[in-house]
Amino acid sequence: PVMSGPEAVDHFHQLTTQAKDLLADFREVEANFRKLDRNLREQISMWDGSQGDLLESIFSSQQDISGSLQGRTFQGFWDYLMSPQLRSELHELLDRATQIEALAQQDGLQSITSMQNDWLPAVEQTQATVRQLSAQIRRLLDDKVFLENKRIMALIRNIESSAVAVRTSPPSGPFAELPGHDIPVALPFERPLYEPSRQVAIHDGVDVAEDLDVDADALFTQFHVDAHRLEANIDSVLAEAGQATLADVTDAFPLSQGLAELVTYFQLATESTWATIDSDRSQTLSWTLPDGSLREATVDQIIFVRPS
Repeated sequence: PVMSGPEAVDHFHQLTTQAKDLLADFREVEANFRKLDRNLREQISMWDGSQGDLLESIFSSQQDISGSLQGRTFQGFWDYLMSPQLRSELHELLDRATQIEALAQQDGLQSITSMQNDWLPAVEQTQATVRQLSAQIRRLLDDKVFLENKRIMALIRNIESSAVAVRTSPPSGPFAELPGHDIPVALPFERPLYEPSRQVAIHDGVDVAEDLDVDADALFTQFHVDAHRLEANIDSVLAEAGQATLADVTDAFPLSQGLAELVTYFQLATESTWATIDSDRSQTLSWTLPDGSLREATVDQIIFVRPS
């Protein structure tokens, strides 16, 4: 299916209007870049800040121009110019448009095939303005580098002349002082080599044992160490003395629950501000098991002090 006569004429007028709008967009982009170039020259002549801040301001303005509606239109048309396939496709479509019978009486019908030739000068002018802006930025960088190199050469000449002046009679003290810089040194061989993690094979199979007579009394003969009772024992000993060791406390109140009670004493000393654990001294504590056997443990000395 093809368009009717009125539709074809309407599209033809839209095509010519958009072609003129494209030229207007290109001119606006060119004007924006010219304004940016003029502002850049003014900023360079009056800039007192760092070079990085100036370049950041320039590139930010350039990105604003490229991201505008006219800038995106210009970039899309530039991509079109760089593609021979798209150019030939557009030329073929415009040539086919001139063969539509409904457009035979329209003014400027044959000129639409050369529409691309009207765009090229506008694009070239815009690109010339962009190249001029890039050359101005490059000149700015070259001038900054030249001035920096000139300053460095002046410092070197100053050092050389000072050295020649004291060559015959060198000073006894320091000749020149330079600010030192702390450079962190990280040697590559200080890094540990990669060590793959070991994979432990886990057998997740469950072997069901036969029903045997197992003594489960050990599961029900557990006991609880009362920390409050041990605190009361410490307070009772400290009521008669200003300070006491753990051995003094266990002498007054023997260990009735064995090693578990001894560990609880250590926990109280660790959490308390009125107890000190002296790792340089040791003390031996003993207790008797229910079967009458004697057990001993050599631990760090704990000193309890009466709270003020």
